[in-house]
Amino acid sequence: MDKKIKMLVIPSDHTGVGKFRSVDPHVYIAEHYKDEFDIDIMYMNDLPMDKLESFFSQYDLIHIHKQLDKELKLMNLIKFLGIPVIVDVDDYYYLGHDHPMSISAKLEHWSEPIIKHLKMADYISTTTNIFAKEIKRLNKNVLIFSNAINPNEKQFTVTKTKSDKLRVGLICGSSHLHDIELLEGIAETARPDTNVQLVLCGFDIKGTTTIYN
Repeated sequence: MDKKIKMLVIPSDHTGVGKFRSVDPHVYIAEHYKDEFDIDIMYMNDLPMDKLESFFSQYDLIHIHKQLDKELKLMNLIKFLGIPVIVDVDDYYYLGHDHPMSISAKLEHWSEPIIKHLKMADYISTTTNIFAKEIKRLNKNVLIFSNAINPNEKQFTVTKTKSDKLRVGLICGSSHLHDIELLEGIAETARPDTNVQLVLCGFDIKGTTTIYN
């Protein structure tokens, strides 16, 4: 039997992209391809900073999302050790002017370490053909993977209710205010005899509520 690929996954967070781009897909791989892969999932705060070289050296492949430290110390060490790195990115590194953090991002040069990580990556995974085309300006080795959505999870199960309503649902966060504004007048575009219901979920303009009901 060939040697299993020992892989380290470093998610960016515990929810959102951390779940759908790092944790869930690799948990699936670990469960369904355990004869081929030996996968560890570890967050940045849990890395043994006092012995990183020996720690990283045990792995054949490392997967991260977007970036590690801004100074690229970890990425430089990983590359020095000759370990292939997959960098996943699902958001454009330049925030649009309508993003609530665009001013901070520009002043603090948030895009710079992300771009450097992408250039140093052996492979990049992303969400769409459109974004892949843009990323290829930095690195030609781009692969497209959809978010790892488990349709059996409660949040994705649909209870069908018979109704004459045309329902439009949108789940979003505070950075999606501009997207919501684009929906203005959507009800008026439907046929006059159509009963329209628009449901907005997850938007908190004050940024204080993360989970409700």
